[in-house]
Amino acid sequence: MQHSQKYSTHIQIMIKACQKGAAAIARDFLELEQLQSSQRDLKEFANKVDQKAENTIIGELKRARAEYGIYAEESPEVIGNGKFRWIIDPIDGTSNFSHGHPNYAISIALEKFGVLQVNPSPVGYIVAGVIYLPHTKEIYWSDRDGGAYYIDPHGYQNKLKVSAGLDRHVVGTIIPHKPSSHYDNVFDEIRRIGAKIRISGSIAMDLAYVASGRLDYLFLNRFNLWDIAAGCLLVTEAGGSMTYKDGIFSAGGNGFMSSLEKQRKDGELIDYNDAID
Repeated sequence: MQHSQKYSTHIQIMIKACQKGAAAIARDFLELEQLQSSQRDLKEFANKVDQKAENTIIGELKRARAEYGIYAEESPEVIGNGKFRWIIDPIDGTSNFSHGHPNYAISIALEKFGVLQVNPSPVGYIVAGVIYLPHTKEIYWSDRDGGAYYIDPHGYQNKLKVSAGLDRHVVGTIIPHKPSSHYDNVFDEIRRIGAKIRISGSIAMDLAYVASGRLDYLFLNRFNLWDIAAGCLLVTEAGGSMTYKDGIFSAGGNGFMSSLEKQRKDGELIDYNDAID
């Protein structure tokens, strides 16, 4: 079903910036197939593409709102007028990109300063967010208090809603580089309720998938602000919630949260030999 919800001027600006950044990325993604290099060369190539995409995105955002601040992965922070700032991740999933894997995303969020939050979160007061998947041209967007939406490659738009999470759960994560007892505990709890684990390599894409119900839940013990800023708004506007406790960030639908809380209380064991498949 197509919804006619109109997005704000800010969302229009962000989508246009994502599309221009994606066009720059696409040319270099094709070049990867011809690149016969070492792992170091591939990493350097990916970093150059990351920077080029970010410069393209920042240029577009500056043309539209020169007075806004900028907080981006590859560039020095720009303070701006102290009222708003863009938070940018030009390629979330750089390792995937450098291997020619299509799981990567562009994430742009708009943060407003000076707003007292009743329920503090790992991010500031985000008023708009866009996550764009260059490989499929899918757009996930949200304006605060306006819901969250998905635009498919043909331009059809649908409202997003997190999964009810009442049956077999599908859960996203990123395996930590360093040992973490808190992460291991959450991982074990999730396996005990029979969840299927998915590792995509792109946090922004995972959050978009949580907002759309493609994933029931996401949990991480490492992330950057630009990884999650837009996705946090998408999830909450799609009816989900997020937490940040003991170094673990999580986001998902309330159905899954309830299942996980029940597991913590009764510790019921379920056969989870096929949790990763």
